[in-house]
Amino acid sequence: VLLKVINNYFYKTKKKLVVLGNSVVFHKEELNFYKNHFKNINFKFIPNSANRKTYEIIDASNLIISLESTLVYEALSRGKKVINFSMRSNEIPSWGHEFGWPAPKELNGPFWTTRVDYDELKNKIIYLENLKPKDFQKILNKHVNDLLPYSYGNTKFNKLIKSIF
Repeated sequence: VLLKVINNYFYKTKKKLVVLGNSVVFHKEELNFYKNHFKNINFKFIPNSANRKTYEIIDASNLIISLESTLVYEALSRGKKVINFSMRSNEIPSWGHEFGWPAPKELNGPFWTTRVDYDELKNKIIYLENLKPKDFQKILNKHVNDLLPYSYGNTKFNKLIKSIF
């Protein structure tokens, strides 16, 4: 359902979509999967590999759309605008698939949602695209700093290790 919603949005807006592949082995199959779901839209597929500069790609992105991924948390901690769809908690009874788990978060927030429909995607994109960086930073401070705080060059971690040894 999510891929259909994404396809419809990018078809209507004529915006470019970049898809980061996940599989390290099945690049062709993964590309064909996306080709079957993304019809008549401008999309680029970047397969996963040891040489892929994932963080550079993320840092160069204006907006990231994702389905529950640790890379989403890393992107958020780097200050990137993200729309996270937490769909698994809608389909299978579970705990731990909600955004921010185990931190107590609402099911739907400024950049995450459990609703998968065109209007929800469109509204989140418009909201985030129009949000000023300082206002987005305030939202991140409120909702993300307790999840995965970013420390450039792992300076906090390195300082901790040096203090131990």
